[in-house]
Amino acid sequence: MRSKFAGLGITLALLAAPSLYAQEINYGSGSDTSLIDRSRIKPRLPGPIAREKYDAAVAKMFRAADTNGDGTVTLAELNAAIEARRSAAIASRFAAIDKDRNRQISMEEFAAWQRELGSAVLNDDSRAAAAQGVVVAEELPVELGKGRDEEIFELLLKPFSPTMLLEANTNYDGGVSLDELQAYQGARFTKADRNSDNWLTQDEIWDVRTEEVGERGPGAGPGRPGGRPGGPPPPPPGD
Repeated sequence: MRSKFAGLGITLALLAAPSLYAQEINYGSGSDTSLIDRSRIKPRLPGPIAREKYDAAVAKMFRAADTNGDGTVTLAELNAAIEARRSAAIASRFAAIDKDRNRQISMEEFAAWQRELGSAVLNDDSRAAAAQGVVVAEELPVELGKGRDEEIFELLLKPFSPTMLLEANTNYDGGVSLDELQAYQGARFTKADRNSDNWLTQDEIWDVRTEEVGERGPGAGPGRPGGRPGGPPPPPPGD
């Protein structure tokens, strides 16, 4: 009986204030949490991000791309890094299919791998794109770590690509230096920092998320509920 009253209390609370924050919900013992519309709960974002920390992430991104350590990222380095990632991915996928490790893929092994994909095997977006002549951009993903801040940096920073190298190489010397990359990526921070205080607040981060990934669908960015466009839910009354 007590759990029924607890469940009713949660239902009434949701009807009165549909914009509940995740950190403000107290489910209580025995509560029926299945009644909660989790799509309306604001995800936890990191605290404000300082410009110094952002610049440090840019430097880390640069060091990862400057494979020969000469202080310049060239198109040749970028293409080699992309090709290395591609080759590693191909080898890994081949090994996953080649169950008997004879370096050959039989029809049975291929069919078993395809069945493991479930319904995704019937909706191959990359194959459809290739059939329609869609060009997929070549880029080197930003990979800084598994932390919450790192996920946000990976969203804010523009990945290395041939187009980005051309845009960032302001002295046209055939490569991008750390200073050039800092200036290029820094312009993105400056644009997002609406009040010019050298910090990105949660609201400013949400604005970037909306602009960058608002139309990409589920999983487009860290913590975004369903990848839907728009900012976070409005705060509860009185905040």
